[in-house]
Amino acid sequence: MAYFLGRLDGHAPGLDLEQLIKAETNRMTAADFREEARRCDDEFASKGRQLAKIGHDLVEHENL
Repeated sequence: MAYFLGRLDGHAPGLDLEQLIKAETNRMTAADFREEARRCDDEFASKGRQLAKIGHDLVEHENL
């Protein structure tokens, strides 16, 4: 999430992200919204697992 927010902020500082999200979701069908929510959830969950593994590996490395 931080990666994507950083990219947006770097590209367009001061962007009203909430307003853009509201405008986009108003144009989406319920099915589109569910599909995008599922896609985002999968991607963020995958990155969360990756970060957790890195944290675990760093702790293990420190304990050697």
